[in-house]
Amino acid sequence: MCRCLFAVVIVAVMLLTVSCTCKGGSESTPTTPQGAQPSGEPQILFVADRNNIQPGECINLSWDVQGEGFFGVELDGQPVSATGQKQVCPAESTAYALMVDIGSSVLRREVAVAVAGTGLPQQPSQPAQPQQSSPAGCPGAPVFTHFEAHPNFVESGKAVTLEWGPVTNGTSGELVNSVVLSPGGFGEVGSPGSRTVYPTNSTTYTLIATGCGGTTTKTVQVGTFVVGTPIPITPPPATPPGGGGWSGPPKVTSVVATANPSNYTGPCPKTVNTFADITVDGPCTVTYRWERIDGATGPVETLVFSAAGTKTVSSYWMIYVASNVTLWERVSILTPLPMMSNQANFTITCTP
Repeated sequence: MCRCLFAVVIVAVMLLTVSCTCKGGSESTPTTPQGAQPSGEPQILFVADRNNIQPGECINLSWDVQGEGFFGVELDGQPVSATGQKQVCPAESTAYALMVDIGSSVLRREVAVAVAGTGLPQQPSQPAQPQQSSPAGCPGAPVFTHFEAHPNFVESGKAVTLEWGPVTNGTSGELVNSVVLSPGGFGEVGSPGSRTVYPTNSTTYTLIATGCGGTTTKTVQVGTFVVGTPIPITPPPATPPGGGGWSGPPKVTSVVATANPSNYTGPCPKTVNTFADITVDGPCTVTYRWERIDGATGPVETLVFSAAGTKTVSSYWMIYVASNVTLWERVSILTPLPMMSNQANFTITCTP
């Protein structure tokens, strides 16, 4: 593995990155003076929003490496930024590894994700880590009372309030020395406290508390959605004056959408299925597509009717984070005549 040197210099909020290259497959020589090593070890946070999933489900990995004592960060062998997030959808139980190069050695952190019905692969043995105990007189590792986001599912770019209670050494000690909020560059924020954030993508926020008994973290996830431009509903053709009905070619006479479940509270991610009954008054070919509240649209699909009647089509939406949020999907009929279904609303609340 080639090792590259990343040096960070902060001057008037400027970031300078210096990298090295490898020639002929050999490892490049760091530009650090001989014998020099980064001072201290970085603080490493590496978590998954869930560690137990069903086959076909996805989870988010989040990491945050703080401090100046490292040269580079890799996730499963691929270089990544010091702070980031990645969605993974393992087909079997998997252990993900975050590697932090500190010059003299490489620090490794692992997150295991268990997929129901599969076992974790055998991992190479790691050196035993020394057991850490709290200093005499320390009540214990930092303890959080709570860490919440209000709301935790918003339109992209809208305000979210992060709020947390006192963080103490153990359950009975004094407030801890340091509480850091990440990402966002807030630095130390103390406790209790709150901050306003404006996420443009689904984001996991982390509080890192360091006290006399070590370091403890607590996370909260905020989901976002993008609202698309509303599409006007086109009514069916009007009845000609003087009575009589539509005399043109066969057409869609109704399209009705429903969501299942329409109201859900429980573990997430949760898949919500939406069904639409499309009715025509004669043989025809119908083209349609699904639309939803976040602006996403499905591909144009085709439905062939050999006679008047009703056929049912379906769609699904996997929700990862939501708190008493009402969403919807609907069907847009494109041909033979434009028509829009009702909005199939559903309310969802994700619980731990």
